[in-house]
Formats: sequence, C-alpha cells, structure tokens
Amino acid sequence: MKKFLLSVAVAAFAFNVTAQEKVYFQSDFAKTWEVFKDWEGSGTNAGKAIDAVGSDGVNNYLPNMPTTVKDANGKTALQYLADEGWIIFGGGVDPNPTVSNGCNFQKFYPKMGSTNKQNGITIPTIAEFGNGVENITLSFDWFPFRAGSKAGSGLYDDTELVVIVANGSDEKQFLVPTVKPEEGAKYQWYPASISLDNVTINKDTRISVRPIDAQYLPNGTVTGVYRYCINNFKVTGKGSSAVSEIEVDSDAPATYYNLQGVKVAEPVNGMYIRVKGNKSEKVVIK
Repeated sequence: MKKFLLSVAVAAFAFNVTAQEKVYFQSDFAKTWEVFKDWEGSGTNAGKAIDAVGSDGVNNYLPNMPTTVKDANGKTALQYLADEGWIIFGGGVDPNPTVSNGCNFQKFYPKMGSTNKQNGITIPTIAEFGNGVENITLSFDWFPFRAGSKAGSGLYDDTELVVIVANGSDEKQFLVPTVKPEEGAKYQWYPASISLDNVTINKDTRISVRPIDAQYLPNGTVTGVYRYCINNFKVTGKGSSAVSEIEVDSDAPATYYNLQGVKVAEPVNGMYIRVKGNKSEKVVIK
C-alpha cells in the first residue's frame, strides 16, 4: 500500500515537472542591435524612424539600415550575427559575411528579402542538445512586408515561410501558418509556434526559416517580392523527469513530499511521503 501511494505521488510530481517549458535558446537580437542603436542614417534618411511596427503608416518611409553599415570597430551587424552563430543566407549573401543582398535591418530585427531576392535565417547551434533530443518547438514573431519600396501601397507581400531542420544533407520541412494581413492593416507581430515532430535535433542540427520553395532559390532568381521581418526566436522542449528529482543518497536526510508530489521543505501537520535512502513511506505528521 505504501509503495502504491508513493508511485501515485511520484507520477503526479513527474507530470508537473515535465509539463513545464524548458528554454534551450532565446534571442531578440538585443546583443547585436545594442551596438547600432544610435544609427539614424544620413542624407534623406537622417532622423527617419526605421522600426516598421513602431512607426506604422502606409505612407511612412522606413529606411533600412544597410548591412554595409559598420560600427566604430569596423564590423557590420551581419558580422556580429555571424559571431553569435547566426547565418543569413540566400539572395547573394557575401560568405565573409559583410554584405547580404536582400537582407537589411529595422530596429531591432532583420528585414529579409527585396525584389527578386529572397533570404533565410539559421539560428545558432545548441550545444545542450548533445547527441539528440525530440519534441522540440521553435517559436518566433514575424510579419510580411507591404508592397511598394517606399510608400503609398497598403498591399502586403504574399510571403509564406517554412522551417527547415537539417541534419547534414537530411532535411525536413515544417510549414509556418500563413499570415495574410488585410490591405492597409497596421504592421504588427504575428506569433508562430512550430512543433518539430518526428525529427531528432542534436548539437550540430541547423534550424532555419525561409520562404517556401516556390518563393525561394539560393541565387535569388525567383521573380517576385517575398519580404518579411522576423524576431523573438525561442527554442523550447519539455522539462526533466521528476524521478531523478527525488533520487537521494542513502546517507542523506529524509526528504518530504506532499501527496501531489511537491517537495516540502518544512512539513507541518498532515500526510506526506517521506523518502530516505532507498526507502519511502507514507507518514502522518501531527
């Protein structure tokens, strides 16, 4: 009977723990953009806002920060991203990397693509994945860009995205839910959460986001404009098993859990599961 009660408590505890979200990776590009936070452009671009969401309006001119802009150390934002393990690809990306045809930057996120040039982005590898994990979720915020290079059009690009999980030459694609803002609608972030099911992801796996095959070719020869902005990446999985949480050394003092499997530091009056060494039992404390 004691063993059965403990099993129930442990099972409940394990469920509570594994249901929690474990964050393996998270980035809003803050580290890179801090270096360029004061950039305002020059000439006709000077002083104009470059946050599409923060300065919304069909007739607003939103100058992009070119990938050629360098900081005081002579480095571009693209180089800073590369130092962090990001890869911007497609559209004729310079492998150095210093220049990316099609990719520019808003404050404080990438604006991907331009006319007849499409770009994708690969997140850094995650060492914590080790030899492989499953049941991983990739989430991010994004929105398609409006047609018209400067102003006047409220029509959005028909951009559709796909997540690609690559283990060497083996790739698996996961479609991102389509976003179709109405003509003239305000810019806003649209959250996407993609369950990367039936694929093992390890420390060398590359996870990328780019336009779907029909809207993308590495050399940028697909005719059309399939632009998008993207930010707030997060890679999550399930938490660790509760069984390991309650394993104790045989010489360790007794540990107490309530009947829901939650550890209790200082038990008071009531019924508890006491674990000491390899022995566990149901006890009543008065």
